[in-house]
Amino acid sequence: SCTMMMSFFRGSLLAILFLFSLLSRQEYVYSFIFIPRARNFPRRQAKDAKFHFQRSAPKPSVVPRTHSALDVVSPMVWSTIGHVLGGTIGVPVVANGIKTWYKKVDLPSWTPPDRIFAPTWTLLYALMGVAAGRVYQRVGETLPIFLWTCHYLLNLSWAPIFFGRKRLRLGLLMNITLWSSLGYIIPRFYQIDPLSGKLLLPYLVWLTFATALNWSICSRNPTEGGYNNAMFQFDLDRLQQQAAKYAGI
Repeated sequence: SCTMMMSFFRGSLLAILFLFSLLSRQEYVYSFIFIPRARNFPRRQAKDAKFHFQRSAPKPSVVPRTHSALDVVSPMVWSTIGHVLGGTIGVPVVANGIKTWYKKVDLPSWTPPDRIFAPTWTLLYALMGVAAGRVYQRVGETLPIFLWTCHYLLNLSWAPIFFGRKRLRLGLLMNITLWSSLGYIIPRFYQIDPLSGKLLLPYLVWLTFATALNWSICSRNPTEGGYNNAMFQFDLDRLQQQAAKYAGI
């Protein structure tokens, strides 16, 4: 059993080192594994054999780095894809919120139809990805990219907070924070790459509108004692579903 475990360990180690050698193009990394380790093999002979093998092994040649298909793709492309895909994280939460409580609370008359949100945010996330990718290509991982990453993550957190947790006032605070942070990010992006700054302007306009809409919803559905109309409508919808299930409807 012990011999089998050692054989399995040596085989696994050999496979790992072999894969590592393929990546690093240095075959000498796993050369020591070929030294025989039989029980009756003298330790001195094993040491001499290892030394002889290392001395006789050819020096690794310098192999030019090969570029994979992933290296060819521009960071701007990856940034755009990542921003758009990241924006889809909150789609199930938003859809459930619209179905259960959003349409039942007091909304302003200028609330846009639901079908507008998906294509609008998809376009905006694509523009964000292009802008961030262009800036990254020019300055790398610097303060503007770090701040934009924080901004983007806060943006993704808004949907679970507003539609999922029904925290209307917290959602408004998050929108104000997002809107305010663009006061630094857009001029900084424009300074690095003028086109990147301009690509964020549609997002600024939409975020201004979304913040005003969020404020209006908060005013029409005030929160008292940590409870608001959105939470009430959600709880009412859940009770109605349970009652319908119990009645067999």
